[in-house]
Amino acid sequence: MNPKHIDKIENSNRIAIAPYNFVELPDAIVPAEPLPDRSCYHDYSEHKISQENTIKIKRHTGQIDCTITTSSPLYIRCGMTPTDFAKFGSKPDDELTDAEKEEKRNRLSSFFENPANLLPTIPGSSIRGMLRTIIEIISYSKIDKVTDKKLIYRDFIHPSLKEAYRDRLLREEGDKKYSFLMQAGYIVSAGSGWAIQPAKKLVQGASFAKIEKSQIKQLVQRRWHDIYNARKVTVHVDPISWHPHKGGFIELYYAKATPPWGYRDKSSGVLVKTGDMPKKKMECVIGLPDESVKSIPIPDSMLQDYKEQITKKQKEEILVNQEGVLKNMHPVFYLMEDNKLVFFGHTMMFRLPYQKSIQEFIPCCEYKTLSDYSYNSPLLDITDAIFGFAKDKKQKEGQTKAGRVFVSDAKCKKTGDQNIWLTTNANRAITPKILASPKPTTFQHYLVQISDKPEELKHYASSPKETAIRGHKLYWHQGNVKQSQIEEEDTKEIEKAPSQYTNIKPIKENISFDFTIWFENLSDVELGALLWLLNLANNDDYRLSLGMGKPLGMGAIKININRFSITNYQRRYTQLFQNRKWASAAYKADYIQADQQQCLRKFEDYICQHIAPEFERLQDVPRIKTLLAMLRWTGVSENSSRYLENEKYWEFGKLENMSFTQNINRYLLQNLDQLFAAVNYVFNECELQLNANVTV
Repeated sequence: MNPKHIDKIENSNRIAIAPYNFVELPDAIVPAEPLPDRSCYHDYSEHKISQENTIKIKRHTGQIDCTITTSSPLYIRCGMTPTDFAKFGSKPDDELTDAEKEEKRNRLSSFFENPANLLPTIPGSSIRGMLRTIIEIISYSKIDKVTDKKLIYRDFIHPSLKEAYRDRLLREEGDKKYSFLMQAGYIVSAGSGWAIQPAKKLVQGASFAKIEKSQIKQLVQRRWHDIYNARKVTVHVDPISWHPHKGGFIELYYAKATPPWGYRDKSSGVLVKTGDMPKKKMECVIGLPDESVKSIPIPDSMLQDYKEQITKKQKEEILVNQEGVLKNMHPVFYLMEDNKLVFFGHTMMFRLPYQKSIQEFIPCCEYKTLSDYSYNSPLLDITDAIFGFAKDKKQKEGQTKAGRVFVSDAKCKKTGDQNIWLTTNANRAITPKILASPKPTTFQHYLVQISDKPEELKHYASSPKETAIRGHKLYWHQGNVKQSQIEEEDTKEIEKAPSQYTNIKPIKENISFDFTIWFENLSDVELGALLWLLNLANNDDYRLSLGMGKPLGMGAIKININRFSITNYQRRYTQLFQNRKWASAAYKADYIQADQQQCLRKFEDYICQHIAPEFERLQDVPRIKTLLAMLRWTGVSENSSRYLENEKYWEFGKLENMSFTQNINRYLLQNLDQLFAAVNYVFNECELQLNANVTV
């Protein structure tokens, strides 16, 4: 059984809030029924289950005409035209002028539209993806479309992670004694990419030495290859030895550099200034490039990961280079493990990729087999059987399988001069509030936690046997949100970080779009899964989600079935005309109402028998109850569904003799009693100290 997320948190200060939550992963996967022969349409498909026996599975081919109705503002971005792509596509925003940035934002703000009629359109691929996600949950299918990317992190504070981080960059040599594992070098161009040229040793065993910041002003500093934060210097370097730090609490093993005056042994190196931090007392001097050893190639994927994690401050203030250290002869620190480059950065304690990818935290679930269904596929789930698949890794057989459900674009039902825009003006765009963070690096949210104690939290450096990804991420509905709840109206906030904002032209609520779902050779169970979802989407108590802005409550939709028809292919190919018109191969919807109910019943029975035989209705299964709670239209309050923002919580600490100790608790504004109690305590302590210092 998969690990289960904590369901009760005793300390209210430890309760996080976010606009999303998760439907947990299934403990077992429900297998698909045998697939039909795709070469023809079937009323029944025959499947051999043993040498003597075969079974027949009823099949359905037809279409469902539907209408999507928006329940909150909806926005789906329009793609670039070839002209726009030629102008903006390959350029990062940093390389565009202010005028070009504004033009790009305005061009990309339009709602997706059909080139034929220029009407707002919801792409069929978006609708299909939404349907697939929900069916993946309700059919207990596997979750495998998860990145194998290794997230980047750096943590000196969090008790459950700082030791894992420290142990990769420092080697424990004894009780509270550590030596450094990172090495120093220089970025050099290597064809169309980059590599690291190791630095020469300043003394035996050390390619870098630490120097007191107070002594730097005594050095003669010369420019180093036009690198902003580096200077060529001459220093004296003592052999590696132990040095006390943190008031003697720990000892670090490194070489120490000092100004060369009065010493016969002098070394040339490069002084690197890596940015100011509280209590930082030392910088580093790196040995000159060692041309006698081979450079270390940097993989393209690692270069991309590095670029994605550079902060704005590093680009603009510390390194003064939009690509960070990726500049010829830029000093750099790097880590090797098993003779492979792990990562690099401009400072000794740089960010590191976790040793395990997100994908490794997906538990290996087995397919649930029942004796009554021994003929079912042991390697295929219902979602892949319906929608098809394409494996990421190449294999000799089963690389791809075509789907049997197809979805048209949804075309807007705008009539005449009907105003469909949230702003009431088709030409006016709005700037929504920033949608960034938390991200998957927020392991407190994205991984299963079995304890709320900070030191016991699991993270991506934990064993996959101890935790797992939380499951399917869904966003809470927030009702019919208004423009004022979506739009960032503070222009000063936009000016602080313009690259983090975008422009959009959303459609308002109660606007309809028509689309069609075609299906081929679906079994009762497979068609029942599709109908179960569509019935849910038509229920006034629930909504599905489409498009951008879900954290702000955008994209809530209902789906109504207008017509359900089953195709009779025998009649289609034996009768061309009917009543002086083209003959239809479709039955009327009311003719097959009983069949719809039968399919729904068979789907629910099939899933419950495999997963929870004690339940008769799928909606009563606890995991499905979680899904229904997430899709409920009443949703949650805005305060409970927003991202936690910096100004939304208070932190306290104690400053004593220039030593600051931070209180680990955070006080949320909605917990006013606790917040005021903390503030009252701080003022009382201040008053006691003042009274003690007053002399009469």
